[in-house]
Amino acid sequence: MYKVFAYINIALVVLVTAQYWVRKLNQWFFHSKSPKYAKLMKVLRACHKPAAVALLASIVIHGWLAMGAITLHTGTVAAACFFVTALFGLLFYLLHKKGLLQWHRAFALVSVLLVAVHFFFPWLLSQITF
Repeated sequence: MYKVFAYINIALVVLVTAQYWVRKLNQWFFHSKSPKYAKLMKVLRACHKPAAVALLASIVIHGWLAMGAITLHTGTVAAACFFVTALFGLLFYLLHKKGLLQWHRAFALVSVLLVAVHFFFPWLLSQITF
């Protein structure tokens, strides 16, 4: 069952980050100013917050089903980074300070990179002993 939540998490990460990468793809390659593009961006903006909340819940469920407890794991590190990303996003929403948006975006990038590490090298932190 944890694998189902893994695929749900991947889909939610794509949806949550789509607002950024669709805008960048349009800026770099397509240069569209059509009403369809504007409508798509409006939908992506509206989906961002609820999808982010769903992602956080799905991350917790996936981790609990996979590990059964909170342990040092690449997924735990990625999950923690997603929660920090969400915290900066919430603070930006509440306080409207541009610096918080930059931190939100930076942590989002790090979170996505950590998901890639978790996907390809889930055993990575098991090699570390204290």
